[in-house]
Amino acid sequence: MGNEQSIRKKILINKKFQFKYAAMIVATLFVMVALVEWDIFYTMKTILPKVFFMEEIRQDLAAFHLLLAVKSLVFMVLVAFISVYFSHRIAGPIYRLEKDLLHMVNEGDLTKQFRLREKDELKELAEALNTMTANLRTKLLSDEQFREEARIKITEILKILKEKETISAEEKNIVIAKAEEISNASNVSSVSFKI
Repeated sequence: MGNEQSIRKKILINKKFQFKYAAMIVATLFVMVALVEWDIFYTMKTILPKVFFMEEIRQDLAAFHLLLAVKSLVFMVLVAFISVYFSHRIAGPIYRLEKDLLHMVNEGDLTKQFRLREKDELKELAEALNTMTANLRTKLLSDEQFREEARIKITEILKILKEKETISAEEKNIVIAKAEEISNASNVSSVSFKI
């Protein structure tokens, strides 16, 4: 792989997926911050009930909660950017695999190899797809070989039938044997997919 392939130039490859991913992380962080904030408030109110109602302490607590909320908001924005940045390690491979699969299907090209960058996720999926296409190629080549052998045998049968107006019992047995070979071989297919 060249150096130009190892550096992804676009961070936003699949905007919908990446923003949804970031939104889920930020929403989880928001819930966690809200729970921590509520827990701090409830714990302070429970442990320090008399002090909690003093005016100057209430003002300090309000400032503390406001500062905590502002810091939490800044952290959530930072986490959103970081999650969008790192989500391209998933979105990029998905985009690449989807593009390669569409090419294979549209072009009928089973020689295409799925290649991902070293730090990308889904490398196991790419390897599984490479194994699957290699197995398909092998099976299709085997079937192509069978079709070629069947074509040759059918050509031989037709040659015998065209050259002779009448055929002897021996020639008839040759034709029958070649036809049975084709028939028997066609019952055993290398392609064993559930359809």
